[in-house]
Amino acid sequence: AAIERLAGEGASPDAKDEHGWPAVWLAASWGQTAAVEALLRLGADPNATDSDGETALMIAAWNGHAECARLLLEAGADATLRATGDRWEGKTALELAEEKGHAEVAALLRG
Repeated sequence: AAIERLAGEGASPDAKDEHGWPAVWLAASWGQTAAVEALLRLGADPNATDSDGETALMIAAWNGHAECARLLLEAGADATLRATGDRWEGKTALELAEEKGHAEVAALLRG
């Protein structure tokens, strides 16, 4: 409800915080499915990246948030994108899910 209210007052669903993390990335990081869904419904870019080239799908995969990953994929998130920053350089969401042992997310990403 807060996201809807902020959007109604002109806030962008693609807003980034002071660290450069897009709102949808933050929501996916914490497994906040309702927030991810609301942001995507309001037009948030499912492939928005932080300053390290990490997408919301990557952070959802890393943290094992399968429902967030599913929502992002349904919204058009590109599972083939590779991180460009030092932390996960060159890795895809699938590689991150597999590295962390998140089988449910990995299965979603394999299609």
